[in-house]
Amino acid sequence: MFFLLCMSVAHAESLIGDFLLLDYDDAGVWNNPTDATGYLAKINDTSVEFTYVGTPYQAWGVGYSVDGSWLTFVANSNAADTVLVESGEDISSPGTLAYRWTYSTGDLRVQKTEWFDDRDVSLAVQFTLVNVGTRDVENLELLYALDPDQDAAGWGDYTTLETVRDADGDGTEDWASAAGPYSGVTMGLGACDASMVVLGFFSSWQTETPVDVVLTDPAGIAGDDAMALQYYAEHTLAPGEELSFRFVVGVDATEPDAADAYLALATEVCCDQDGDGAVSATCGGDDCDDTTSLLAPGLTDVPYDGVDQDCSGADDDDVDGDGESAVEAGGRDCDDADPLVSTMQAEVWYDGVDQNCDGNDDDQDLDGEPLAFDCDDQDPSIQTGCPEPTEDTGPVQTSDGCGCDGSAGVPGVAGVLLAMAVARRRRQ
Repeated sequence: MFFLLCMSVAHAESLIGDFLLLDYDDAGVWNNPTDATGYLAKINDTSVEFTYVGTPYQAWGVGYSVDGSWLTFVANSNAADTVLVESGEDISSPGTLAYRWTYSTGDLRVQKTEWFDDRDVSLAVQFTLVNVGTRDVENLELLYALDPDQDAAGWGDYTTLETVRDADGDGTEDWASAAGPYSGVTMGLGACDASMVVLGFFSSWQTETPVDVVLTDPAGIAGDDAMALQYYAEHTLAPGEELSFRFVVGVDATEPDAADAYLALATEVCCDQDGDGAVSATCGGDDCDDTTSLLAPGLTDVPYDGVDQDCSGADDDDVDGDGESAVEAGGRDCDDADPLVSTMQAEVWYDGVDQNCDGNDDDQDLDGEPLAFDCDDQDPSIQTGCPEPTEDTGPVQTSDGCGCDGSAGVPGVAGVLLAMAVARRRRQ
């Protein structure tokens, strides 16, 4: 038996630890019809098969809307699969057994990774969903389900005692469990983020895997139902975006022990649900969004996209950190690469730099004439718009185009008024 191995071994479509054998079918769910195994655990020196006894059932499915149409895709050990398997890869490392399955489900690429310590019987699960299409994915939900039959082989009983409860004591139901009515051996599903999931049971598992099925809490009553976790995305997934979430399959000799196994494993795996190596803020870390590996400390921030990729908390609309958002982001900073340029700065005239972002560096008196054409750029009344000179009236427009030279000592508007008075006297 595999439990007698002195070290862990992994081979294609199976993971073999000292106390747990995880056996997959071609779609990556727990069902090996050749060996009649799926989730085979050693508990108190007894081998317990959870998912293959009787009708094998372990499944997952995803549903979402695109352009108003509802689409569903399912991997089901008891029915035809509608997902397209792209790859299955053993990613085990010393002391940890792990398998990653990649699926195509229309506009979504789905990765399912399951792993466990080689001396444990409980399992961690991560789903990563990426929108590889060109349309928004809305109303995204995912169902993960199984039918535990741990007492079928020894007692001929396919029922389990089914319940949903708050295992961690925070007031939110986070644990669904199915206990053997004779053995007491229990398998359960434990949430990492209970606010994003619904846990419970449904009875139509033999004929379908309804992603949006209504789950119930039998409150300890025995039944031959599927135990399930439903995940609901809280936002639309735009093209190129991804999200990840994790949960735990807890297994032990009794229901309380299985719940404790879930809580113990959750402390290890639930603080980095997106698998990017950064600890979530809820666990005291600095990962500002633990549902996506595209946001984490150390990543390069992309300015002006409204997303804080590096989790710095800094406004990426203000790259130069001068306290003003860039024009590219709807702000007023005309040069977001230079902290000495913003509407809060004083203008340094005629240096070729628009320090205060008003579009003006060479017309200090705001008369519409730049310094090159204005003899006195601090007096708006002196400008090239002078009237045609007469023989007795300066100002005189110079040949180099520089304003009014004021040679008769009468600049600008005053010169105009004087010229008009002289002309009036001559007519008289």
